[in-house]
Amino acid sequence: MRLVLAIAALLLGTFAAAPAQALFHLWKINEVFSSEDETVQFVELFDGSDFEDQIGGHQVHVRAGSTTLDSFTFPEHLDTTDTGGRTLLLATQGFEALAGVAPDYEIDAGFIDLAQATGVAFESFDELPLAGLPTDGRSSLNRNPGGVPLVADATPRNFAGVEGAIDLPEPDAAWLGLAIASALAGLARRQPRRARRA
Repeated sequence: MRLVLAIAALLLGTFAAAPAQALFHLWKINEVFSSEDETVQFVELFDGSDFEDQIGGHQVHVRAGSTTLDSFTFPEHLDTTDTGGRTLLLATQGFEALAGVAPDYEIDAGFIDLAQATGVAFESFDELPLAGLPTDGRSSLNRNPGGVPLVADATPRNFAGVEGAIDLPEPDAAWLGLAIASALAGLARRQPRRARRA
């Protein structure tokens, strides 16, 4: 009996001391942002668990239905198993100067094709639908555990926990369109009304 208890204690001690198996499948697409011209974009992933560091070789996909439009491949595993409550930030070149936070990985401008993309996914484990993705230069689409993604102020956060903010100026074309519309409205107000015929 003592031998059985000793073996059981040894096995329990071995299992308790062994680290949990490192994985990658619990990362979720948490936040997506794009400017109207697709030159400034970011994708943020979130993981609520530790030991999710084995991401090397795995991909973030931009999808149109079941078709993959573009992919980003993580070049290597993370150097820590401390992943619980952390985020990974993928963003376009020059993003740090605009948002005040350095991305963990760089993606190309136009990674998310606004005309075609229907979702951003991490492998086949998680996908955030892009319906309602804002392009106002300050808002992003955010995961909503309760269902439909929410639009809110963009809050890009990298793996180190540094959070930024972004507020891009309106595109020139939009300002020109507003100026033209305003001028036309002013002209319409200034036109003399024609007298009605009796």
